[in-house]
Amino acid sequence: VVASGAWAAPPPLAVRATFDTATVQVAGAIHVRVVVLLDPTRVHPESLRIVNDLAPLTSLSPGRTTRTTRGDTITVTLERTFSCLSSSCVSPSGDATPALSPVKATVATLVGETLGTKATWPVLHVQGRVSKVDLGRSRPPFRADTTPAPPSYRVAPSTLAWLLYSAAVVLALA
Repeated sequence: VVASGAWAAPPPLAVRATFDTATVQVAGAIHVRVVVLLDPTRVHPESLRIVNDLAPLTSLSPGRTTRTTRGDTITVTLERTFSCLSSSCVSPSGDATPALSPVKATVATLVGETLGTKATWPVLHVQGRVSKVDLGRSRPPFRADTTPAPPSYRVAPSTLAWLLYSAAVVLALA
């Protein structure tokens, strides 16, 4: 963007929120990344506060934060792994899109004001692990006949009982 023949200055605070992939299966791992750009010539970087509530997602790992400086820009990156385990991740159509709150970042400027911005997440598609075809079958493939086979014996139980009784009588007489 050019204003009056000069380059416009970048904002003192910018934030971006992304997923490694926007389509996952229920209970699959979702790697998220929040990147915040700060201009230390206009803000106090140590005053940065990030609100990143990803409900209904469930955290699978502690967050990892890195901070790098390149020229007049400080980049703060938060990375974390989540999974969608709640009912909002299930849809009869097989593709749920849970609503995620935007990431909010605030920082104090050098003149004492509070500057804030937010970033919305891309749409997350959570697909079911069972297809409509699987649900439409009259006998799903995971069902099996659990009726036990009729028993078979080398010697019929009644014959064996008679033989044992006879042996007991012979032993008693002996």
